[in-house]
Formats: sequence, C-alpha cells, structure tokens
Amino acid sequence: EVYERYQKQLHKEGFFDWADMLLDTVDAFGKHPELRYNLQEQYLYILVDEFQDTNGIQMRFLDQLLDAEVNEGRPNILAVGDDDQAIYKFQGANIANLMEFHKKYRDPKMVVLQKNYRSTQPILDFVRKIIVKGEERLETALPDQIKKELFAANKTLVTGEIIEQEFPTILEELVWIAEN
Repeated sequence: EVYERYQKQLHKEGFFDWADMLLDTVDAFGKHPELRYNLQEQYLYILVDEFQDTNGIQMRFLDQLLDAEVNEGRPNILAVGDDDQAIYKFQGANIANLMEFHKKYRDPKMVVLQKNYRSTQPILDFVRKIIVKGEERLETALPDQIKKELFAANKTLVTGEIIEQEFPTILEELVWIAEN
C-alpha cells in the first residue's frame, strides 16, 4: 500500500526514480517494439562501466537493447567490470551478469588489466592470497583465459607495514579496528 501511494504521488508530481525509469523502459520495450527497434538503431555502441554491479532489470534493459538480429550474437558492447569488486549485492547486483558475459555474447575479447598504480607489490601479493579464496571469480571459472595477477606499476609509492590479524568473532574484529 505504501509503495502504491509512493508511485501515485511520484507520477502525480511528474517524477520518476531511477528504478522506475528502468522498469518503465523495459515495459515500454515490450509494449512498443518500434521504440526498441529505434533505440537499437540509434545506439549502435554500448559502454557499461562497473558491469559487476548490474542488477536484473539493468540486464534485461541491455538484453533488449542488444538483441538486434543484425548483431548476430555479437553486439558492439564494451563492458568494464571486476568480479573482485562486486559490492552492490544489497542493491540487487548479480555477479552472474559478469560471470556469464562470455557465454551470452559470442567470442568476446577479454582484456585483463594487470598494472596497479595505487598499491605496492607487497600489498598486492598479500591481498591476492585472500581474494583467490573466493568462489565466484572469473579467474576460477575461466583459468585458461584470465589471469588476474596484479603488478605494482607506480614505483614511487612507499611500502608500509602490513599487519595481519585474525579474530574469532566479527565483534572482536570491529573492536580491534575501532581501537586501532
């Protein structure tokens, strides 16, 4: 009931929120195929940044925009994403969108950036030992195609001390962080 009232008030005032724009557009694609065809002709090249954070409705929008017959399963899409940085699951992001990209689009060219300009090599080596334990990773799913070993490219960064701590509970970890 609250959501319905919210929607009515939004439309009464002539406003849309971000989710509504996507939902309404996907709905309009279904009701008005000519709209989808016109947009497919207008937007021949698509760039999606932070692809790992796309949700279901965003993926449906992309699917409908990219499914033009002329593409023959190979649309002009550049998707930039890092499965090791997927942080928006609480907002509906689905890492499967990134994990299945290579299946959805025929023979995509994958480029793995390996130079890191923000961290020192000891930090990158330390973090790698942790990150490779994750199960939903492209490097694990496609070991012959993707190697995500990072190399420090900024030699001017000062190497600091790495302190490794283990805690039996999350509460003890949070207390340690707060105190340090």
